[in-house]
Amino acid sequence: MVWQDGEKRIEREGVAHSQIVFDNLTTRKKIPVMIHVFIQRPGGEKKMRSIEYDTVSDKYARFLRDEVLPEVYAKYNIRKDGYSRGISGSSSAASARST
Repeated sequence: MVWQDGEKRIEREGVAHSQIVFDNLTTRKKIPVMIHVFIQRPGGEKKMRSIEYDTVSDKYARFLRDEVLPEVYAKYNIRKDGYSRGISGSSSAASARST
């Protein structure tokens, strides 16, 4: 699972409490065990966020496919088919997933 603006979700006791939610859902067998990839804001700067997320092109998708996911595959024995992947974001980060 790829999370845009992942810096908001990586802290276990952070604003979103995502790590706790994932653990609880997995323990209750509501979701399968999965690898979560947290993508930090593009360029580390908020001013670049809309440019990199909102621009309609395949650049961000290629970045994920060609650079990020191969690093994950090298470390973990996980399925590589598109059916087994997910991506999430809100606001501009949500539009990044649709390009």
